[in-house]
Amino acid sequence: SRVFEPETSQEGLYVEVGRPLVERFVEEAQNVLLFAYGITNSGKTYTMLGRKGAPGLLPRALDDIFAALEGQDENKVNRRLSF
Repeated sequence: SRVFEPETSQEGLYVEVGRPLVERFVEEAQNVLLFAYGITNSGKTYTMLGRKGAPGLLPRALDDIFAALEGQDENKVNRRLSF
């Protein structure tokens, strides 16, 4: 758990929080959870989804996951995502 400054960019947040989880999910087949918690209007949706030109955690994570799994043997890869 960590609190980030308001000036933190979407990319910076993803590098600190999202990418390590994606790596564990893809490389080590570990279960991971990315969760945003806070009061109403605190930026959870923006953090998770982002906006045009500044994608949030979810689009960045999905891009990295699918890029990492692309080309792997379909019979050997078994991952399940939920949203």
